[in-house]
Amino acid sequence: MKSDPSQNKITTPRWLSIMGGLLVLLSFFYIAHLLWGYRDVLLSWRPSAPSFATLGVGVIIYGMANFALSSAWIRLLRLCGEHTVKQRTLTRIYGKSQIGKYIPGNIAHLAGRHAMGKAAGVSHTRLALTSIFEITGLFSAALIITLVGGNTITHQFDQLTWIPIIAPFILIIYLFTPSILHRHRPAIPSIPPVSMLLPLSYYLLFFLISGLALALICFVTGRITVSADNTLLLSAFAISWLIGFITPGAPSGIGIREAILVLLLMPLSGEGPALILALLFRLVTVGGDIVFFFLSQYSLRSENRPAA
Repeated sequence: MKSDPSQNKITTPRWLSIMGGLLVLLSFFYIAHLLWGYRDVLLSWRPSAPSFATLGVGVIIYGMANFALSSAWIRLLRLCGEHTVKQRTLTRIYGKSQIGKYIPGNIAHLAGRHAMGKAAGVSHTRLALTSIFEITGLFSAALIITLVGGNTITHQFDQLTWIPIIAPFILIIYLFTPSILHRHRPAIPSIPPVSMLLPLSYYLLFFLISGLALALICFVTGRITVSADNTLLLSAFAISWLIGFITPGAPSGIGIREAILVLLLMPLSGEGPALILALLFRLVTVGGDIVFFFLSQYSLRSENRPAA
């Protein structure tokens, strides 16, 4: 019996889609306003050879960071009871589905991953549970890093009171999500909280490596000095990702993420250079996703290559 394709679709409430669309439009308007206001700065900018090389290194770093995401997803699948599909096949599925982030709606990569996973033999329940754990894990990791960086960025978070209280609370919610679901639905596997730490560490690693790529671009292009606050630069990507993620309808956070990056980097570089950095980093993330796509497909070909 063929499964109903409609079962793989994820719907978003209409009012959320409208609100998300308005935020995306406002972000694009803000970026367009900056582009016009700093058109002379942008047109006069001449990137050097080291800058181009740094962009290439940033693309590779971000592309490799995506393997932390796929490793976390595979680990969560294993915890949910999936042990039949090979790891390289699952990596290929994750690599192909990541490109779907750029389709408007911001859910195509989840739906595509679900459909390809079912085609590979993974059950609907395990895929759905893994998606829930993945979303909560990414959100928790980004929020924890945001809390750490928030003290530097807004000067409104008291590091001695907010972080010790909120960060553990977020961590507990993530770690005990499987147990809570198991209590309400015994058919759902009971996963020990300690087993959820490894996927979370992968998500934290992804955001920190991505932040490192952003810091590298900022330093080498000369738009931000090496003496700039490292906590801010390492946290900026996670903060912009988090806001882009919770904005419905923004494909891969496009527009939202750039606007937030500009706001975060302005105190360190000025408005014009911050805009350049935000746009350059978007090129890096898109290029990194493409690199990850091809590397994930190559891993499958290596698996299927006959032994000599």
